[in-house]
Amino acid sequence: MVRGKEKGSSSLRRDPSWKYSVQVDIGDGEKSYVYLKCNFCEKVVKGGVTRMKEHLSCSHKKVAPCAKVSDNVKEEISAYMKKTTTVKHLQQEQFDERVEHGTYFGSESGKGSSSTIHSRGTRGPMDQHMTTPEVDRGEVEMIPAAEEVKNATFIFNLLDGVIDEIGEQLVVQVVTDNASAYKAASQMLMEKRTHLYWTPCAAHCIDLILEDLGDLPQHKSALSRAKKITKFIYNHSWVLSLMTKFSKKEIICSATTRFATSYLTLQSLMEVRQPLELMFTSTKWLNSAWGKKSEGKEIRKIILNDKFWATVTYAILSTRPLVQVLRLVDAEKKPAMGFIYNAMDEAKELIAYNLGGEEASYREIWDIVDARWEMQLHRHLHAAAYYVNP
Repeated sequence: MVRGKEKGSSSLRRDPSWKYSVQVDIGDGEKSYVYLKCNFCEKVVKGGVTRMKEHLSCSHKKVAPCAKVSDNVKEEISAYMKKTTTVKHLQQEQFDERVEHGTYFGSESGKGSSSTIHSRGTRGPMDQHMTTPEVDRGEVEMIPAAEEVKNATFIFNLLDGVIDEIGEQLVVQVVTDNASAYKAASQMLMEKRTHLYWTPCAAHCIDLILEDLGDLPQHKSALSRAKKITKFIYNHSWVLSLMTKFSKKEIICSATTRFATSYLTLQSLMEVRQPLELMFTSTKWLNSAWGKKSEGKEIRKIILNDKFWATVTYAILSTRPLVQVLRLVDAEKKPAMGFIYNAMDEAKELIAYNLGGEEASYREIWDIVDARWEMQLHRHLHAAAYYVNP
């Protein structure tokens, strides 16, 4: 749904789509939603001025094209869209530059802006729809209220309306996250539109698998102590400066999901094990103020503990294949649909091999993977795509 501004808003009326459409108000007593009706074909568009421009320009992008719009209007709207797209691209480049320099990410204390800081640490493909846009370009969006998002019927109506606007014949797949409300709504959608498939987000599913694995005692021990190490080093400039003299490699590695980041950090930590051991046994460290404090002594004890590194090794061997699948499905270089079915099978086999090949050593890991895979990601569409993949 799109909630419009007041009818007299001058900032909205500057958009050219208002010249070729009229406002239609649909109220339910407490709320009033604004829709636009095309002056040429009289189609009611539910997505506000953005989708009306797509409709008038016949872009086939987000809504069915207008069959009666004149060529000059089509050209006018297309030119306006091209101009605003250039502005958006510039803003995106500036955003990407901030991410590259680390100014996008918020602190753990939550000081970052709630409209731009994502809980996973990075900006994903859905985040572009979850920010408040500029209103001076005539684009007003409403983020469904938290109470409504949890309602499967509301989500179903929202998705169903979008498919109507796009054109049912153009939609074959809907991808959402794995929340129960989305699953229920998508099931309703498939029952209504029998040619359509719903699939859960593969990246979200794998992240949930990594989260489940993180509850295993071995993993939890490795992750909690690794977090303590990285937090201590990166929160104290003198300690961080000393570390860079022993190792040029960063410990913290960012990934697209929270738990992938945690396991990648374990891998990075393992790679600098020797420099860290040299650092915490060096004269420079032992004679320092931090070397004499209880916190510094605790971190040194962890670093020099072989049992800690054994848990790190186990966690890496049992999760690295899954992180590799996550990279496959989250990358945008090529569609992953035809690869994920086999990739998950290969990941499980590699985990078994990494843990020695005895069923007793890997069965617990497999059970956790299968619990999510069978319930969420094991879909006929994935199997079919794999079958036809040359």
